[in-house]
Amino acid sequence: MYSLFIDEYLHSSSAIGVNVFEYWKQNKRFETLAKSLKVSSLNIDFIQFEEKFKIFESSKKDPNIDVVIHYTTGSLLGIECKFTEPFSSRKINYGLKEKYIKDFKYWGNFPNLNKLAKEIGPDDKIFQYFHCAQIIKHFMGLYTQKKDINKIKLMYIYLPAIMENNQEYVLEIERLKKVFLLDGVKFYYITWNELIRNFLKNAEATDKEYLKYLVERYL
Repeated sequence: MYSLFIDEYLHSSSAIGVNVFEYWKQNKRFETLAKSLKVSSLNIDFIQFEEKFKIFESSKKDPNIDVVIHYTTGSLLGIECKFTEPFSSRKINYGLKEKYIKDFKYWGNFPNLNKLAKEIGPDDKIFQYFHCAQIIKHFMGLYTQKKDINKIKLMYIYLPAIMENNQEYVLEIERLKKVFLLDGVKFYYITWNELIRNFLKNAEATDKEYLKYLVERYL
């Protein structure tokens, strides 16, 4: 059994994160995983699920990052997993609360991101599908943890829209990527479809049953 979640949670980003990454974590197949994600496989130490990084010392609730790859060098790759949530009738893309905009003490290092943060706070009227504020908060947590832009990377894995405007969804992701790039933040995105196809190319014969499970469940 590869899934830790039952089928009623098929739409859940947390579920797909564990269902896809737990296999490689348990088997310590970091090289295959990294190659499929198109990130560095050197010095991967371990993988953590639902990890929290404090943005403010006084905060009682910090955002979860679905998957975090830890490197022995101290670097972190935070991965946000999204499945069908952006297309749900219940979706609400909350903006950044005033505290994040006023009290984050490192905004001076990221002027372009700060400008975007102000545009989507406290209400996000810009992004329809992509929850930009959530990714910015993940970045804030990672940077507060490391205080070194060269030690952190962010990745977004998503399901392409079928019944809605996928082009707009991708343009929204690309908009944040361009802002991150201006401030020197490394941000990547990939679809679940592409990632699973990469697994099929890079995996070994012993992975056959696991790959069959992924294809049947998510493609």
